[in-house]
Amino acid sequence: MTDIWDDYGYHTTFHANLYLQGTHTDMGFVTIGFNNPDNQDEGKSTYDFIAEHRQTSESLSTLPDYLFTLGTLEYYKSVNRLFESKQEKIRFFKDTNDISYDRVLYVKYSKLDITRNSLLRSSSERSFKQYQRVAFGGAERVNFDWTITIQSDESKHTTKLARISNDIGSVLPSNLFAVIGDNGVGKTSLLKDLTVSANSFGEYVPSRFLAGHHIKLDNSLPITDNEAITGITNLIFVSYSSFDTFDPEFEKVFTAMPNHRFIGSRKVDYDVSNQESLKSTINDVTPAGASGRQISEELTRVFADREKSEIFNAVFERFSWDSSLTDFLNLFQNSSDENIKENILQETENLSSGQKLIVSMIANLVDVAAENALMLIDEPELYLHPPYALALILAINDIAVRSNSACIFTTHSAVTLQEIPRDNVLWVKYAGNLKKIVHPKQQTFGMDTQSINDEIFGVAIRDTGYYELLRNIVQNNPSKIRSLINDDLLGQRALVLLNSLKDQ
Repeated sequence: MTDIWDDYGYHTTFHANLYLQGTHTDMGFVTIGFNNPDNQDEGKSTYDFIAEHRQTSESLSTLPDYLFTLGTLEYYKSVNRLFESKQEKIRFFKDTNDISYDRVLYVKYSKLDITRNSLLRSSSERSFKQYQRVAFGGAERVNFDWTITIQSDESKHTTKLARISNDIGSVLPSNLFAVIGDNGVGKTSLLKDLTVSANSFGEYVPSRFLAGHHIKLDNSLPITDNEAITGITNLIFVSYSSFDTFDPEFEKVFTAMPNHRFIGSRKVDYDVSNQESLKSTINDVTPAGASGRQISEELTRVFADREKSEIFNAVFERFSWDSSLTDFLNLFQNSSDENIKENILQETENLSSGQKLIVSMIANLVDVAAENALMLIDEPELYLHPPYALALILAINDIAVRSNSACIFTTHSAVTLQEIPRDNVLWVKYAGNLKKIVHPKQQTFGMDTQSINDEIFGVAIRDTGYYELLRNIVQNNPSKIRSLINDDLLGQRALVLLNSLKDQ
């Protein structure tokens, strides 16, 4: 059964329905590609190809050799549930020409445009291990464990910067990692380095974070479990800063695979076959008014997939208190095909910049999230009022936990940092001419925001703002102290500080 989402003309997404011993079961979504040895149908959609072969209304026990399939995680869960024996599952995969099961078929068809630009848009070859593990009754999720290492170009000395690992059994967030540090210390440069490193997993690449060094993202320990995924499956980089520029090595990452995605205020062409367009526009800021069409495409892609749609709606419960956002999404989901884009383009303009950021970011994270996916987000709290920043971090954690992805983000927000355990806070500091990453001495999870500002971000704060003003009053104009107190001009923290300064 075909799906309404045409996948930029490829139209490969179908509902899989299994008829077995008189019972009908919806297995979820499956993508179907085709191969024509004569290349006469280049550029044609799968649906059109199948229709011309008069197979759109047929129930097939096996697929012809020129069709091949790749499912979603939900689809492979269905395979495990519906077929009892290993032999039955193997036969099903062979009958459906499943490229996640058959390595020979994958190699044969992986270079086709329809495979590269459609079937692998939200999956990668590395995800196949999880799909097959689940299909044959294995664990749905396996911990990831990676190490960031730098190497001196001159001495070849190596230093482990940080470890990125999770614990599926933890009751505290273990999939989120916050990068903090002073402005100019290189937090965004580290994310850019990790983007390139993830695309060359296990290999050293030139570092922008630390000049004169190379950087590597690799498994912390040798992989001994044949069912564990090695490397990064999907990659997403999120930045809404209009000031950053991106070099050619960074740009190449997003032309390497269709499931590598850049999200932000840049003119990125979502037609992944047009790779030159991406390379020439990633440093251009999106013009005003273009966000509506982009958000429409992002939401359409997510809501076309039942599993992703359910995740999106569940995650967006974090924002249920914002009636304008929930009304917007209800309008989108209830619009017909004919008027959906017209409505969404009109209603998008009524959203604030922060609301647009939230919708776009969550839609893309849900679309790309998968086991061992890496999400890199530069200051997710940008443009956001504190309640929205908090809800967004909780939503990102929901997505990361559900998919067993890793999310590394930079932040200057105490509201955000109090949701992250200390061992997952990467504090970038200068160490002479080098840099190091340490964890805060204080436990950050559940720490109040004032203590975070004071004890973690507070090194610079004490020399600026009301700290400095009150210090100057005590030292140079003490006669004003009484009027400040009597006229109720100071907050609680300022009163405590003022009394402390008076006693010194």
